[in-house]
Amino acid sequence: MIIEQEAMLPILEQRSESAVMTITNLRIWFLLILVTAGCSSASREAAMWRASVDNGDKPGIGIELTRHAGALSGRMLLLDPNRPHDFGAGRPFPMQIRQSTETEIRFAVAWPPTLHEELILKLNSPLGSSGVRGTLSDADGTGRSEEYEFTQTR
Repeated sequence: MIIEQEAMLPILEQRSESAVMTITNLRIWFLLILVTAGCSSASREAAMWRASVDNGDKPGIGIELTRHAGALSGRMLLLDPNRPHDFGAGRPFPMQIRQSTETEIRFAVAWPPTLHEELILKLNSPLGSSGVRGTLSDADGTGRSEEYEFTQTR
């Protein structure tokens, strides 16, 4: 019986080494999967579109829309009259998006000091296509509407 156990010892040691190698290999594969998944999600950059209107000697209005991982966000900007299309010189105000489809975005924006607007941006085609134009108007239909031409910046 002791001879049989001694004869089995090398086989058991091989199985033990094999199990350790399998666990090690699984850990390596798991780490590779994590690294690969992290790289692919980090490489998915947000897409951004911008449009602005020059109001002469009054501040211009800029619209910035961002789509990241399917979610839409945006900002309205008060632009410097001396730099009417310079978003870097603008003062941003976040959009509070209420509802959006491929061609219509309903949102609110709070302007200083106490103006709160509910607005609708209607697009002639979905973001991502070329030549996207939009019409910005009050949600209640009062006031005038303004036309914007969007350019994808990234």
